[in-house]
Amino acid sequence: MTEPRPRSVRHVLRPDVRANAGRGVTPRSLLSQQPCGVVLDRPLARPHALHSALRDAAVTTAGYQGTPAQWFGGPALSTSAGNMVLRDRHGLVADSLNYGLLVDPWAAEGDQSGTGSGCTVATPGLSTGDGKSASRFPDGADTDSNCADFIVSKPTPGAANLFELDPGPWVSLQATTAGQTANYIKHDDADDLVVTAPVTAGSSATDKKDATFVQTAGLANASCVSFESVNKPGSYLRHQNFQVHLQPNDGGTLFQQDATFCPQAGNSGQGTSFQSVNFPGKFLRAFQNSVYLASNGGTNPWDTATSWAADSSWLVAQPWSPKP
Repeated sequence: MTEPRPRSVRHVLRPDVRANAGRGVTPRSLLSQQPCGVVLDRPLARPHALHSALRDAAVTTAGYQGTPAQWFGGPALSTSAGNMVLRDRHGLVADSLNYGLLVDPWAAEGDQSGTGSGCTVATPGLSTGDGKSASRFPDGADTDSNCADFIVSKPTPGAANLFELDPGPWVSLQATTAGQTANYIKHDDADDLVVTAPVTAGSSATDKKDATFVQTAGLANASCVSFESVNKPGSYLRHQNFQVHLQPNDGGTLFQQDATFCPQAGNSGQGTSFQSVNFPGKFLRAFQNSVYLASNGGTNPWDTATSWAADSSWLVAQPWSPKP
């Protein structure tokens, strides 16, 4: 099929139109009522439904081409950042997202608490084999907040989203500092920050899950450990600018190092202390109800030597949310 000039409007043929080679098909634009000049250069092999997509099998690099039978127009999706919009048959926006960065604020769903910026979906890390996808979690969830609705997981085209936690024991990390032993490491639900807060038998199921992690082999060093959230599979405790966050694994070397901690006997003489694999001498520390990577003395407020040994020692306790 050839067209003498690009068209930006939709054209509709009657369902019973079947054209032969050499026959000009001149549907009229729904907007301009002007002929399009579309001419078939060969007979159609079979009838096509109204609004069915036209695809050139010889074009294999434009846009996104995946399985099962899904094609999206170009330019090709960036591997680092972009936005996608899903429209209904009337052209109204049904869903939208930005991934990686806030590329188009109008396509952002949800607000990042305290920043005044729209929510973004994590960019899945590139890898060999099947790679990774940003998937709704739980499957089909849509709260209109891209901060909360997506995690990075295995791609399952044509099937339900699949979520697998890393192997390892489920644990909760309890503070040992005097007067704070009711506090546990837990992630916020409104953003990606990690805090220490009381968790008790009377706490909500969500709070208990927020304070439960898989202690798995370290992403950067298998002899150390990483902590994966049980209710945000694929997201791990990692330090960033020395503050601890819960973020999805992007597959990069820096993330894997930031999310790996080497356990040793507690700095206070009780429990366990977790030393950063890429910042030796700095440990996970509770400080002012947040969690930091801290040394025993330094220029940052959280490096204060006061109570450092106790603040950087943790009890690896039974999980508040038991493993199924």
